[in-house]
Amino acid sequence: MKTIACMIFPNFQSLDVSGPLDVFSEVNTLLGPEKGYELLTIASRPDPVVASNGMTLVPDVVIGQDHKPFDMVIIAGGPEIPFGFDDTVALDWLRQIQPRCERCCSICTGAFILGYAGLLDGKKATTHWLHTDRFREFFSDTLLEPEKIYVRSGNILTSAGVTAGIDLSLALVREDHGADIALQVAKRLLVVAQRQGGQSQFSPLLTPAPADGSPMQKVIEYIHQNTHRRIQNAELATVAGMTIRTFSRYFSKEMKVTPLEYLELHRIEIAKMKLETTSRSMKEIAYECGFGSTENMRLAFMRRISIAPSNYRQLFTVNRSRPSQPRRS
Repeated sequence: MKTIACMIFPNFQSLDVSGPLDVFSEVNTLLGPEKGYELLTIASRPDPVVASNGMTLVPDVVIGQDHKPFDMVIIAGGPEIPFGFDDTVALDWLRQIQPRCERCCSICTGAFILGYAGLLDGKKATTHWLHTDRFREFFSDTLLEPEKIYVRSGNILTSAGVTAGIDLSLALVREDHGADIALQVAKRLLVVAQRQGGQSQFSPLLTPAPADGSPMQKVIEYIHQNTHRRIQNAELATVAGMTIRTFSRYFSKEMKVTPLEYLELHRIEIAKMKLETTSRSMKEIAYECGFGSTENMRLAFMRRISIAPSNYRQLFTVNRSRPSQPRRS
């Protein structure tokens, strides 16, 4: 059994705590606490701690109290954290505990707390996309990877905004107990089991939806129907009924990405789905998704999500050849 301590403080983001702890709690339901996790909250004072949404938690452990070692520490975020954090007791404790625990994780803006403690110097990290400029300003010695769902640097793991903490927790469950258990937990919580560190905080399918019947809607539908073949800007401009220059400017303004960026991102999304859910060869997927070759697909994956298609399939595909069997003691 691993012991997890989640650090809370006044005005913490409640979902940064409840999301990850629910993931680990579901493991306890599936495997039993003796094979799962002991879940605790910890704070610098024994008083009840009020979250940003008004919810109140009484910490299980107070910093400085005797307690058995923690295998994992989770630092929640909060709406005020990007503007400062003056809890010196908590910061000193983090500096002491980080080298001694197996994993030291932050959720959302909790990465700022790790930064204030000086634990991210020379390391890679991510945080909520809304605060990336401030993060870079405060922690110039940290290599920020703002599009990642989570980033691992040694025993420190940082996750992106709010619900990305669930993605990180599922990834850790996968490491501890295997893909089948992680998938069962994801299903019980009705979340996606596969959206992990190699994926972006953003999906092209979550870009602003164009109005019905608009030129952009026609272009998007055309892209989705013709993903498998080579498409150029001139062709899309014709579909939109615009000149190439006007179309490129209009598309970028409406969709927040260029036409060719959208096309590449959409192809990657379709390829990821095929890698996760089918046994098609890399060559078949590359041609079906319009990359033209496996090398073009590999380069696109590395450029956009920093992982090769073969590694993505290995990491994010659950073995479906037979149902999982309950573990025997």
